[in-house]
Amino acid sequence: MPPNGVSNGNHAARQPDLHLVSDEDAVYEQDIIRDPGSTKPWLAYIEFKLQHGTLQEQAFVLERACQQLPRSYKLWKMYLRFRTKHVSKLNAAVFVAEYRKVNALFERALILLNKMPRIWEMYLKFLLQQPLVTLTRRTFDRALRALPITQHNRIWALYRPFANSAGGDTAVKIWRRYMQVHPEDAEDFIELLTQQTKQRPLRAMERDR
Repeated sequence: MPPNGVSNGNHAARQPDLHLVSDEDAVYEQDIIRDPGSTKPWLAYIEFKLQHGTLQEQAFVLERACQQLPRSYKLWKMYLRFRTKHVSKLNAAVFVAEYRKVNALFERALILLNKMPRIWEMYLKFLLQQPLVTLTRRTFDRALRALPITQHNRIWALYRPFANSAGGDTAVKIWRRYMQVHPEDAEDFIELLTQQTKQRPLRAMERDR
């Protein structure tokens, strides 16, 4: 069991985990069977578990809901928030495996919800907590490719600070791409290039020591 008490979401897909279903859950299980295509009984079940269930039981119901209704933006958003909330308490450099599980969960959600900017924003913010520069940059690029241009400002609001923190050639490449659609922000790009030019002699001096 992970330190936060939340099991891997894929575990529920491999075996039924019937020990996580109690007598109190029977009414909710029956409602799901009666109306399998509706989110309403799942939302009621999730709300009940969030109030009365263990972390493992909550994760179990959320995982099942997203498996049964994989196109439900509302269910996925609840599940992803639940998982990121608990994993974010852990050190990303130490609990790498736990963070990877949640990254994989975002990838599952994006299979059918890749046109939802909020899911991309959640994923990118979660990746920014991890020391994964290349993966994070590639995911930003994927988000820009997947979303209509009218939604790009939401992604760039996160991508530009990431570029500045990454620095070096990565920052320059990202900013050049940004300038193609936002030439009005040329002043910020020039400032970045000026900083890069100033830092190069310092880095060279450090290498020569």
